[in-house]
Amino acid sequence: MDIVGETHILMREAGVQAGLLCDAVGCFQLDAGRALLCAQHQTSISLYHPLRPKSCVPNLPSVNMPAITKFRQQHLAPEYDHPREDRRLVGNPRRTTWNHFTSSSGEVHAGVWACEKGSWRIAFANNKDEYFYVLEGRCRVIDEQGYAAEAGPGDALVIPAGFKGVFEVVEPVRKHYVIVDRMPAAAP
Repeated sequence: MDIVGETHILMREAGVQAGLLCDAVGCFQLDAGRALLCAQHQTSISLYHPLRPKSCVPNLPSVNMPAITKFRQQHLAPEYDHPREDRRLVGNPRRTTWNHFTSSSGEVHAGVWACEKGSWRIAFANNKDEYFYVLEGRCRVIDEQGYAAEAGPGDALVIPAGFKGVFEVVEPVRKHYVIVDRMPAAAP
């Protein structure tokens, strides 16, 4: 049996029939919902319920699906910066950022960040959280009460919204990060 035949059996078992099919052989995958995904062409293929008459299903074009971001396959130019002068405590470390992903809303960012030794004050907005996973080096995050959380290779930390304290790079560090920077709520 060919892939198209197998796909139609899967679709019947799921209780759906195809309104549109991608004509590239070998790229069918049944999604948990009522859609077929064409992995090769990253398009969604409309499906309709078998109880609905075929005549009421418009011939819709395939819709582009968001693509998976694989850091290793991207070749980005790094962005360089330094802590603001009014926040620097020790040194003037160069920070390097490779931002691999920004959500369509602009609220989520993910990538790789590296930094030289040094320390500076940080103040997160009330709508911004950061998760990071240390790949190499060591860093320390110190809150206003003096509690320090140190992270090395394999460690993960979350800096919560509203956090104020110090970020210290003990040994040159490289980390994966995910920043969620929610849009502020509209005033009533």
